[in-house]
Amino acid sequence: MSWLPFWVCLGFAPLSFYFSQDDLKILTRPVNIDGQNYDFFLDTTSEDLQINLCDKNGVKNVTCFQSGNGNKPISDNQFISKVPISFAKTPLNGQFYSATIGLSLPTTSNSTCNLFFKALSKFQKRLFTLFLDREATHLDMAISSSHRCDRLSKSTIHVPVTSDKYWQFEVQKMYFGNLKVDLGQRAIIDTRTSFVGMPKDVFEAFNQTQGFFWDANNQAYNVDCNLRTVEELPHLRIKIQEGWLTLRPLDYVDAKHISNGRCVVKFQSSEAYDLKAEWFFGTPIITDYCVTFNFDNRTLGFTRNMLD
Repeated sequence: MSWLPFWVCLGFAPLSFYFSQDDLKILTRPVNIDGQNYDFFLDTTSEDLQINLCDKNGVKNVTCFQSGNGNKPISDNQFISKVPISFAKTPLNGQFYSATIGLSLPTTSNSTCNLFFKALSKFQKRLFTLFLDREATHLDMAISSSHRCDRLSKSTIHVPVTSDKYWQFEVQKMYFGNLKVDLGQRAIIDTRTSFVGMPKDVFEAFNQTQGFFWDANNQAYNVDCNLRTVEELPHLRIKIQEGWLTLRPLDYVDAKHISNGRCVVKFQSSEAYDLKAEWFFGTPIITDYCVTFNFDNRTLGFTRNMLD
């Protein structure tokens, strides 16, 4: 695991982040507490702070935390680390083992919601950026500034947000190899997933034209990497208001998860998508682009990673 080179102090106790496993699952290490970690998630579809509490009997194979100082063993593989931490200046009482910070647009003035947005109000610009490296080992997040995106490229495509709650924008056209479709559909950036979701008919056309096939063991569509290299697959090009977004095969195919020469294709149908948009973009979009989420202007900015 690699340490990420930034700190977050948004009304919370300072925490350093490093990336682990899939999607945007973040492990955090509280300051001055060595060797103790807990799960921390960033969710662009929620405005809430969610804290998963340990039950009073403890949770197996999970490190539990509570406010305070020092360590208290529970058993051979469990212990409580009393961490001096607070969320939105509200002390956390009780034991917890994971938390999720919602990064979506504010839809209510309820004091129990909008914690991230309220914390951003302390800054001159209410925006943040996300960029994930291709190896999924380094997540770069910046607060109130887009300069980290600017170092990747000086060209940024801006698009208005079309929802009062979600980071949603309009997809006008889609090109994938010889497949060209006029759309006029909704798309949401969703950090809960590492997949790209699309309408069922478009998804089925992708599978037919490119020879993607279902793998029941992985519960995902695959492509035979023995027949062609990942780089030979087409780019997915999406027309938005001010230009085109492009996802490269290296971003939508997981070449690291190979079984019998098969690679997982990170496309799926949005038919059962809980937010009801026709398209959703998970972590592949923040790999090819550094994305700026601007609360004040209600816009998304896509800065192409030209250093990769």
